[in-house]
Amino acid sequence: MDVNDFRENLLTHFDRFRHALATDVGDWVVKGFIDVYRNIYTLSADTKVVSKVIELLLFPVISQFAAEHGYKIVLSEHQNYYPDISFIYWMNYLTEDMARAIDSDVPYRNLEEYWEWRERIRRKR
Repeated sequence: MDVNDFRENLLTHFDRFRHALATDVGDWVVKGFIDVYRNIYTLSADTKVVSKVIELLLFPVISQFAAEHGYKIVLSEHQNYYPDISFIYWMNYLTEDMARAIDSDVPYRNLEEYWEWRERIRRKR
């Protein structure tokens, strides 16, 4: 799996992403918020609000994309750490023996080693 494969896989899901956010005529599917007292609040242009709405609407579609193509989703540990979501191709890592058999440039070969590596990086900051 390389960057071009990932890009092609992602582009095949573009319509799903678009339909999660907008109607066929291009209107946002979310118009605002309703509280428990039935007060209606329109969606503002505040980027934090808009980005959270997009995140909530797209996450199920992104999860489905990942599952269909053998990716594991790794979420950022903190709100202000980027990227928010990383995709890791784990189809080759079904067992520890398989992981060890694969020659890789990354400093980890399975999920446990990935988390250890990530913790070492975090401590260095």
